[in-house]
Amino acid sequence: MNTISNDKIDPLFRLVKSFSKSEKRSFKMLYGKGEHNKKFVQLFDEIDKRAGYDEEKLKNNKFFTPGQLPNLKIQLYNKLLDSLRFAGNNRSAKKQVTELIDNAHLLYDRCMYTDCLKQLDKARVLAHKFDLVTPLVEINELQQQTLRLTLNDKNSLFVDQLLGEMSIVVKRLKQINGFTNLSLQLNSLYAHIGSTRNKQELKKVKDFFTRKISEFSITQTGIEEQLSYYNAITGFFFFTRNFREAEKYALKWLELFEKNEGLKYYRTESYIKALNSLLVAQNKLFAVEDFTSTHRKLIAIKRDKKFNLNRNLNLQLFKAIYIHEMNRHFMLGDFKSGARIVIRHQPEINKFLPLLDQNTRFLFCYKIACLHFGASQFRPALSWLNKITMTESTNVREDIQSFARILRLICYFEMNDDYGVQSNIRSTYRFLLSRKNYGQYENLVIQFLKNLRGNETQSELKNQFLELQKNMIRISKLKYEKRAFIYFDMIAWLESKVQNRDIQDVFKDQVKKGIRYEF
Repeated sequence: MNTISNDKIDPLFRLVKSFSKSEKRSFKMLYGKGEHNKKFVQLFDEIDKRAGYDEEKLKNNKFFTPGQLPNLKIQLYNKLLDSLRFAGNNRSAKKQVTELIDNAHLLYDRCMYTDCLKQLDKARVLAHKFDLVTPLVEINELQQQTLRLTLNDKNSLFVDQLLGEMSIVVKRLKQINGFTNLSLQLNSLYAHIGSTRNKQELKKVKDFFTRKISEFSITQTGIEEQLSYYNAITGFFFFTRNFREAEKYALKWLELFEKNEGLKYYRTESYIKALNSLLVAQNKLFAVEDFTSTHRKLIAIKRDKKFNLNRNLNLQLFKAIYIHEMNRHFMLGDFKSGARIVIRHQPEINKFLPLLDQNTRFLFCYKIACLHFGASQFRPALSWLNKITMTESTNVREDIQSFARILRLICYFEMNDDYGVQSNIRSTYRFLLSRKNYGQYENLVIQFLKNLRGNETQSELKNQFLELQKNMIRISKLKYEKRAFIYFDMIAWLESKVQNRDIQDVFKDQVKKGIRYEF
């Protein structure tokens, strides 16, 4: 399956294919009647029945001329959005506030100022109820504008109240935007390099974060600021691989939802992120029981009818549930069971994978490849690794791209494919040299494979594996080399080669004995 990036697919085609059966029915009911055979409806039908987007084939149809297609695409795109708005599905609190503000603008334009203020009052009450800070700016501005046109003796007091509220809102927005921008900047850097690779990078990230976070105070703030703050600070500790602190702040993040009844239902995306962050920390700390308990809470979202899950939230859930289901199998050393689950859910994975950002796609493909590798299924592992190594982009998650190439080399070695090993040694070297920042881990594996003659006796090969294992254990204790073992436990694989045992059996033995390298 060749995964096509979501951003490379025609936007109109993506939008049409995102419609559910009920949404398609609503669209047809809204625009399919009267004025027989509307051309944009015919274009919808043409796109809907196709598996892929082909503009040349669309031009060659009996309903419209090639010259009409560009305008029809724009018209259909806008009509589809109108249809979604009209259907009113998943009317979140934020959407309800936006609708009330839109109503107020319409009434203001018709000089119906009293009615305009009533709509704004409703919007304000709802915004305060759900702690929606951003809409309050527009509500306050339109109220002030309207009050100037409805002068009376009560306005003076009301205007003073509005100005006081606006001052508070502006301060809150500065906090929220500060934390949100900090998260975006950290995520952008993390998507490029992965976790910090050396002292210089660690110092750079710490200095940047400390400088930015010191500009704000988290004391006596509202829920929205706290949600933004915990999102930023857990991201920072993951970036710097301080998983104890990441777990501490992820728990505080989750406590917000437990202390504020109903918060998880109208801030569902943040709730999913909080659970996901806690699961990542618990996985890295090998807290199996805590991890299992948190994972149940994540799965429970799909079953709870109170959650208003739209396509975006379903995608966030899909990512979190499946990544942590794979992590659970890694923690238990049960790769064969994990690989079976991947195969069983392949249609769903294929459906959602193109919708993911490239960073997440790489992570998904790598974890799936590792499951297959741990199950001694090297050809399927290669297939998933190729989805990473064959990509045109080399500027996203350089760490995963490096480790994917290392694991691909080992797959060829396990398959006794000497040609595959030699050709991939060259291509992997070229990639690592282009990065100019690879560690001892990558170098040890390449040198080991490069030095193999191919005619070693079992005794000679075992000695070489033992030597590599000794070196790997040594570098696994180095602060900036540990991250390589998070992605693939090379030491356990080497143990399987030395003992001539199945990889999974070695992992399971380590789990039973509580053996775990501190990564």
